[in-house]
Amino acid sequence: MYRRIILSAVSAFACLGWGQPGRAQAEAIPSTEAGIAGVEAEEAGDPAGAAELYRQACGMDDGAACALLGSKYTREGRGVEPDMNRALEYFRRGCDLGNAAACDAVEQVEAFMASAAETDGAAAEADSAAVAAAEAAAVAAAEAAAEPEADPSDPAPVTFEAMRQGCDDGAAIDCLTLGHMYRDGNGAPQDGNRAVAMYRTACDISKSDDPYGSYACHFAAAAYESGDGLPQDLARALQYYEKSCKAGNDDSCSQATVVRLATGK
Repeated sequence: MYRRIILSAVSAFACLGWGQPGRAQAEAIPSTEAGIAGVEAEEAGDPAGAAELYRQACGMDDGAACALLGSKYTREGRGVEPDMNRALEYFRRGCDLGNAAACDAVEQVEAFMASAAETDGAAAEADSAAVAAAEAAAVAAAEAAAEPEADPSDPAPVTFEAMRQGCDDGAAIDCLTLGHMYRDGNGAPQDGNRAVAMYRTACDISKSDDPYGSYACHFAAAAYESGDGLPQDLARALQYYEKSCKAGNDDSCSQATVVRLATGK
Protein backbone atom coordinates (compact mmCIF):
# COMPACT_ATOMS: atom_id res chain seq x y z
CA MET A 1 0.00 0.00 0.00
CA TYR A 2 2.77 2.46 0.94
CA ARG A 3 4.33 2.01 -2.49
CA ARG A 4 1.12 3.16 -4.17
CA ILE A 5 0.60 6.06 -1.74
CA ILE A 6 4.14 7.41 -2.22
CA LEU A 7 3.54 7.73 -5.94
CA SER A 8 0.45 9.86 -5.40
CA ALA A 9 2.31 12.01 -2.88
CA VAL A 10 4.77 13.26 -5.46
CA SER A 11 2.48 13.23 -8.47
CA ALA A 12 2.74 17.02 -8.60
CA PHE A 13 6.38 16.64 -9.64
CA ALA A 14 5.51 14.55 -12.69
CA CYS A 15 4.43 17.53 -14.77
CA LEU A 16 8.00 18.79 -14.76
CA GLY A 17 8.87 16.13 -17.34
CA TRP A 18 12.25 15.05 -15.95
CA GLY A 19 14.16 12.27 -17.71
CA GLN A 20 14.21 8.64 -16.69
CA PRO A 21 16.22 7.87 -13.51
CA GLY A 22 19.32 5.79 -13.98
CA ARG A 23 18.84 3.20 -11.21
CA ALA A 24 15.37 3.96 -9.91
CA GLN A 25 14.11 0.39 -10.14
CA ALA A 26 17.17 -1.33 -8.70
CA GLU A 27 16.26 -2.09 -5.08
CA ALA A 28 13.20 -2.84 -3.00
CA ILE A 29 12.25 -0.06 -0.60
CA PRO A 30 11.21 -0.64 3.02
CA SER A 31 8.12 1.08 4.41
CA THR A 32 7.06 2.29 7.84
CA GLU A 33 3.84 3.40 9.50
CA ALA A 34 5.35 6.84 9.93
CA GLY A 35 6.00 7.01 6.20
CA ILE A 36 2.39 6.11 5.46
CA ALA A 37 1.19 8.72 7.94
CA GLY A 38 3.47 11.27 6.28
CA VAL A 39 1.89 10.69 2.90
CA GLU A 40 -1.56 10.94 4.44
CA ALA A 41 -0.56 14.28 6.02
CA GLU A 42 0.71 15.44 2.62
CA GLU A 43 -2.59 14.56 1.00
CA ALA A 44 -4.47 16.31 3.83
CA GLY A 45 -2.66 19.57 3.08
CA ASP A 46 -0.16 19.50 5.96
CA PRO A 47 3.30 19.61 4.33
CA ALA A 48 5.05 20.52 7.59
CA GLY A 49 3.47 17.57 9.39
CA ALA A 50 4.37 15.35 6.45
CA ALA A 51 7.99 16.50 6.66
CA GLU A 52 8.17 15.61 10.35
CA LEU A 53 6.69 12.18 9.73
CA TYR A 54 9.07 11.58 6.82
CA ARG A 55 11.89 12.54 9.19
CA GLN A 56 10.70 9.95 11.70
CA ALA A 57 10.34 7.32 8.99
CA CYS A 58 13.78 8.12 7.63
CA GLY A 59 15.14 7.61 11.13
CA MET A 60 13.53 4.16 11.06
CA ASP A 61 15.50 3.24 7.93
CA ASP A 62 12.80 4.01 5.37
CA GLY A 63 14.87 5.00 2.34
CA ALA A 64 11.88 6.23 0.32
CA ALA A 65 10.88 8.58 3.13
CA CYS A 66 14.44 9.96 3.22
CA ALA A 67 14.26 10.64 -0.50
CA LEU A 68 10.90 12.37 -0.20
CA LEU A 69 12.10 14.43 2.76
CA GLY A 70 15.17 15.47 0.78
CA SER A 71 12.95 16.68 -2.05
CA LYS A 72 11.08 18.93 0.40
CA TYR A 73 14.24 20.95 1.03
CA THR A 74 14.61 21.81 -2.65
CA ARG A 75 11.91 24.46 -2.97
CA GLU A 76 9.67 26.89 -1.09
CA GLY A 77 6.24 25.91 0.15
CA ARG A 78 6.91 22.33 1.14
CA GLY A 79 6.74 22.61 4.90
CA VAL A 80 10.45 23.30 5.49
CA GLU A 81 12.88 26.08 4.65
CA PRO A 82 14.69 25.37 1.39
CA ASP A 83 18.20 24.10 2.06
CA MET A 84 20.12 22.19 -0.59
CA ASN A 85 22.64 20.99 1.98
CA ARG A 86 19.86 19.42 4.03
CA ALA A 87 18.36 17.96 0.87
CA LEU A 88 21.72 16.40 0.10
CA GLU A 89 21.96 15.08 3.66
CA TYR A 90 18.67 13.21 3.36
CA PHE A 91 19.39 11.98 -0.14
CA ARG A 92 22.66 10.55 1.18
CA ARG A 93 20.79 8.90 4.04
CA GLY A 94 18.33 7.36 1.59
CA CYS A 95 21.20 6.16 -0.57
CA ASP A 96 22.90 4.57 2.44
CA LEU A 97 19.65 2.70 3.09
CA GLY A 98 19.69 1.25 -0.41
CA ASN A 99 17.36 3.64 -2.21
CA ALA A 100 18.79 3.78 -5.74
CA ALA A 101 16.89 6.96 -6.69
CA ALA A 102 18.35 8.76 -3.68
CA CYS A 103 21.81 7.68 -4.85
CA ASP A 104 21.09 9.20 -8.26
CA ALA A 105 20.04 12.43 -6.56
CA VAL A 106 23.25 12.54 -4.50
CA GLU A 107 25.39 12.27 -7.63
CA GLN A 108 23.40 14.88 -9.53
CA VAL A 109 23.12 17.42 -6.74
CA GLU A 110 26.79 17.10 -5.76
CA ALA A 111 27.85 17.60 -9.38
CA PHE A 112 25.69 20.70 -9.83
CA MET A 113 26.74 22.23 -6.52
CA ALA A 114 30.42 21.64 -7.31
CA SER A 115 29.95 23.30 -10.66
CA ALA A 116 28.27 26.30 -9.03
CA ALA A 117 31.10 26.69 -6.55
CA GLU A 118 33.75 26.64 -9.28
CA THR A 119 32.04 28.82 -11.89
CA ASP A 120 31.39 32.57 -11.36
CA GLY A 121 27.87 33.62 -12.25
CA ALA A 122 26.65 30.05 -12.62
CA ALA A 123 25.30 29.63 -9.10
CA ALA A 124 21.69 30.45 -9.91
CA GLU A 125 21.65 28.18 -12.94
CA ALA A 126 23.32 25.37 -11.02
CA ASP A 127 20.93 25.77 -8.10
CA SER A 128 17.97 25.55 -10.48
CA ALA A 129 19.43 22.43 -12.04
CA ALA A 130 20.04 20.95 -8.60
CA VAL A 131 16.40 21.55 -7.71
CA ALA A 132 15.37 19.83 -10.92
CA ALA A 133 17.64 16.89 -10.15
CA ALA A 134 16.33 16.61 -6.61
CA GLU A 135 12.72 16.64 -7.73
CA ALA A 136 13.47 14.13 -10.46
CA ALA A 137 14.98 11.89 -7.80
CA ALA A 138 11.82 12.21 -5.70
CA VAL A 139 9.73 11.08 -8.66
CA ALA A 140 12.18 8.26 -9.27
CA ALA A 141 11.95 7.22 -5.62
CA ALA A 142 8.19 7.12 -5.87
CA GLU A 143 8.27 5.09 -9.07
CA ALA A 144 10.72 2.66 -7.55
CA ALA A 145 8.56 2.39 -4.45
CA ALA A 146 5.49 1.76 -6.57
CA GLU A 147 7.09 -1.28 -8.18
CA PRO A 148 5.77 -4.44 -6.51
CA GLU A 149 8.41 -6.60 -4.91
CA ALA A 150 8.83 -10.03 -6.44
CA ASP A 151 7.80 -12.80 -4.09
CA PRO A 152 9.69 -16.01 -4.89
CA SER A 153 6.78 -17.98 -3.46
CA ASP A 154 4.34 -16.54 -6.00
CA PRO A 155 3.31 -18.97 -8.76
CA ALA A 156 4.50 -18.36 -12.30
CA PRO A 157 2.10 -16.26 -14.42
CA VAL A 158 -0.58 -18.30 -16.19
CA THR A 159 -0.21 -17.99 -19.95
CA PHE A 160 -1.89 -19.86 -22.78
CA GLU A 161 1.41 -21.14 -24.16
CA ALA A 162 2.60 -22.35 -20.78
CA MET A 163 -0.69 -24.15 -20.12
CA ARG A 164 -0.71 -25.74 -23.55
CA GLN A 165 2.84 -26.98 -23.09
CA GLY A 166 1.99 -28.34 -19.65
CA CYS A 167 -1.11 -30.07 -21.00
CA ASP A 168 0.91 -31.60 -23.84
CA ASP A 169 3.35 -32.85 -21.21
CA GLY A 170 0.56 -34.62 -19.35
CA ALA A 171 -0.29 -32.18 -16.54
CA ALA A 172 -4.02 -32.50 -15.89
CA ILE A 173 -4.17 -29.20 -14.03
CA ASP A 174 -2.84 -27.35 -17.08
CA CYS A 175 -5.42 -29.01 -19.35
CA LEU A 176 -8.11 -28.05 -16.84
CA THR A 177 -6.85 -24.46 -16.84
CA LEU A 178 -6.94 -24.39 -20.65
CA GLY A 179 -10.55 -25.51 -20.45
CA HIS A 180 -11.40 -22.59 -18.18
CA MET A 181 -9.52 -20.19 -20.47
CA TYR A 182 -11.55 -21.35 -23.49
CA ARG A 183 -14.79 -21.37 -21.48
CA ASP A 184 -14.36 -17.82 -20.19
CA GLY A 185 -12.51 -16.31 -23.14
CA ASN A 186 -9.74 -15.34 -20.73
CA GLY A 187 -6.36 -15.63 -22.44
CA ALA A 188 -7.84 -17.68 -25.28
CA PRO A 189 -10.72 -17.30 -27.75
CA GLN A 190 -14.03 -18.18 -26.11
CA ASP A 191 -14.94 -21.62 -27.43
CA GLY A 192 -17.25 -24.00 -25.57
CA ASN A 193 -16.31 -27.03 -27.67
CA ARG A 194 -12.60 -26.56 -27.05
CA ALA A 195 -13.27 -25.99 -23.38
CA VAL A 196 -15.03 -29.35 -23.10
CA ALA A 197 -12.29 -31.01 -25.15
CA MET A 198 -9.72 -29.74 -22.64
CA TYR A 199 -11.84 -30.93 -19.71
CA ARG A 200 -12.10 -34.37 -21.31
CA THR A 201 -8.36 -34.48 -21.90
CA ALA A 202 -7.61 -33.52 -18.30
CA CYS A 203 -10.08 -36.14 -17.10
CA ASP A 204 -8.72 -38.88 -19.34
CA ILE A 205 -5.03 -38.37 -18.50
CA SER A 206 -5.49 -37.85 -14.78
CA LYS A 207 -4.71 -40.46 -12.16
CA SER A 208 -7.47 -41.75 -9.94
CA ASP A 209 -6.35 -39.65 -6.97
CA ASP A 210 -5.76 -36.43 -8.91
CA PRO A 211 -8.25 -33.81 -7.64
CA TYR A 212 -7.73 -31.63 -10.71
CA GLY A 213 -8.62 -34.54 -12.93
CA SER A 214 -11.80 -35.13 -10.93
CA TYR A 215 -12.74 -31.47 -11.33
CA ALA A 216 -12.15 -31.72 -15.07
CA CYS A 217 -14.34 -34.82 -15.27
CA HIS A 218 -17.06 -32.95 -13.40
CA PHE A 219 -16.90 -29.94 -15.75
CA ALA A 220 -17.03 -32.20 -18.80
CA ALA A 221 -20.00 -34.07 -17.35
CA ALA A 222 -21.85 -30.85 -16.55
CA ALA A 223 -21.39 -29.62 -20.13
CA TYR A 224 -22.77 -32.86 -21.56
CA GLU A 225 -25.67 -32.81 -19.10
CA SER A 226 -26.70 -29.24 -19.89
CA GLY A 227 -25.85 -29.25 -23.58
CA ASP A 228 -23.99 -25.99 -23.05
CA GLY A 229 -21.87 -25.43 -26.16
CA LEU A 230 -22.38 -28.95 -27.51
CA PRO A 231 -25.22 -31.47 -28.04
CA GLN A 232 -26.71 -32.80 -24.82
CA ASP A 233 -25.52 -36.34 -24.10
CA LEU A 234 -26.69 -37.73 -20.76
CA ALA A 235 -24.92 -41.05 -21.26
CA ARG A 236 -21.56 -39.34 -21.56
CA ALA A 237 -22.47 -36.99 -18.72
CA LEU A 238 -23.07 -40.03 -16.50
CA GLN A 239 -19.79 -41.57 -17.63
CA TYR A 240 -17.78 -38.50 -16.59
CA TYR A 241 -19.75 -37.94 -13.37
CA GLU A 242 -19.04 -41.51 -12.34
CA LYS A 243 -15.31 -41.17 -13.01
CA SER A 244 -15.22 -37.93 -11.04
CA CYS A 245 -17.18 -39.58 -8.22
CA LYS A 246 -14.68 -42.45 -8.03
CA ALA A 247 -11.91 -39.85 -7.71
CA GLY A 248 -13.62 -38.46 -4.61
CA ASN A 249 -15.81 -35.63 -5.91
CA ASP A 250 -18.99 -35.76 -3.81
CA ASP A 251 -20.83 -33.30 -6.04
CA SER A 252 -20.29 -35.62 -8.98
CA CYS A 253 -21.62 -38.55 -6.96
CA SER A 254 -24.81 -36.64 -6.24
CA GLN A 255 -25.20 -35.49 -9.82
CA ALA A 256 -24.59 -38.97 -11.16
CA THR A 257 -27.60 -40.11 -9.15
CA VAL A 258 -29.69 -37.36 -10.72
CA VAL A 259 -28.63 -38.35 -14.24
CA ARG A 260 -29.31 -42.04 -13.53
CA LEU A 261 -32.85 -41.18 -12.47
CA ALA A 262 -33.31 -39.04 -15.58
CA THR A 263 -32.12 -41.81 -17.89
CA GLY A 264 -33.58 -44.75 -15.99
CA LYS A 265 -30.15 -46.37 -15.59
